[in-house]
Amino acid sequence: MLFLSAHLPYSGATQAGQITAARNLIELAKKYDIHLISFRNKLESLWPLDSIKKYCAHLEIFDIDTKERIFGGIRAIHLPLLVAARNHRGFRLAVRRAVASINFTRLHLEWTQMLLYLPECLMIQNTSLFVHDVLSQSLYRQIEQLTPIASFPIHFELARTKFWESRQLLKVGKIFVPSKKDAELVCLLVKSVAVSPTILPLAFNLLPPRVLFPSGKLRIAYWGSYARKENVDAALFLMDYVLPSLHSLGLDVEVLLLGADPPSALEVRRSKNVIITGFVPDPTELLWSAHIAVLPIRLGAGVKIKVLECLGAGLPVVTTSVGAEGIPCGPDQGLFIVPEFSASNIAAKVAELLKNRTYIEQLSLTASKWVREYANVNYEKILNE
Repeated sequence: MLFLSAHLPYSGATQAGQITAARNLIELAKKYDIHLISFRNKLESLWPLDSIKKYCAHLEIFDIDTKERIFGGIRAIHLPLLVAARNHRGFRLAVRRAVASINFTRLHLEWTQMLLYLPECLMIQNTSLFVHDVLSQSLYRQIEQLTPIASFPIHFELARTKFWESRQLLKVGKIFVPSKKDAELVCLLVKSVAVSPTILPLAFNLLPPRVLFPSGKLRIAYWGSYARKENVDAALFLMDYVLPSLHSLGLDVEVLLLGADPPSALEVRRSKNVIITGFVPDPTELLWSAHIAVLPIRLGAGVKIKVLECLGAGLPVVTTSVGAEGIPCGPDQGLFIVPEFSASNIAAKVAELLKNRTYIEQLSLTASKWVREYANVNYEKILNE
């Protein structure tokens, strides 16, 4: 198998995409000899390769930085920016060399951008793609947060991206998506009965269920990698707007921000009511120290793994429709969706839960149980059907 990835697959990553790519590679390696050609960004260059090498018959890595992404865009101005950022001459030559020298029986792509390299792989008849995010959906989210004038160039980019996605997705044999909602988005894009995406849940860390319930000061948690702008945006909103709203309701609450790479915009907000941990090898006990998780997410696309990980640890989650998309559970399983994005609406739901500790303890058990049932999937069978 020729396995092309837009990011380095790594089971120990802090981001769900790389963990999922590693899961897919490991499962496919049970049937195929894997020839992996992957991009690697600055953060990924710090990760050890040994954990993935043992699953590969051959491995080629191409480092990519901001300069390379810009050059990629210049060399392919006809492509959407999200795609052109992975337009790399060396990578393309490596794919051509591999296809010319090895009789591959299958091609697998991780991330939609890698459809860029399909023309080099026309000899491989059996093709599959894991769509981590529908590219055009993330642009829709950006537009929603901007004024009509400010969003004008993004509207143009959205049109280009939708056109490219709709044409390229038709060229791949098997499409895997993380959720039913992603499947519906793909079908809307391609408008073809020939395309029927298969749901393959994202990989995530199944954290131990809560065994101790906090008895001290009320604490709400946000868990995520702050290398992603949607997490920074949500964490800032939580600290600057939701926390003051909770205090105005008379609740003595503190915020726990867990996760790697907190930028200075977060760090300067440390206070007696804002705890920022930075990277932690195992977030389990810190998550248990919080009563619930509050994730006011309004940017990004696809399934938010942080929601599943919090539920798995036994934390009921208050989030938005963006944060909950693609996750098939609701209040009975501990997932509460605030219908309209506002600090007052989020604070009202959080306050309602925090005032009923017995209810939170009950939800803690049902949340962790539901996540374990959700994660009980035969990934190898689905990938090779």
